[in-house]
Amino acid sequence: MIEAKFMNDKRATVGTDFGNPNFKLLAESFGCKYFRVEKANDLGAVYEEAMNSKGIKIVDVPIDQQKNVALFGE
Repeated sequence: MIEAKFMNDKRATVGTDFGNPNFKLLAESFGCKYFRVEKANDLGAVYEEAMNSKGIKIVDVPIDQQKNVALFGE
């Protein structure tokens, strides 16, 4: 979001370009259950499945960062 804000203001971005870890491997390394939302329509079902399982969970919800620019009225 910070990068999108800077781009919207026509300012240079510094230190805002980084990737995500492999959340599945991260969850497994800590003994957590892992859930991933593949499509927006699946969010409710994945959330329900995660909430109905015991233990610590990680729910991975990928977001298209390119759409953040639209949040600033461009």
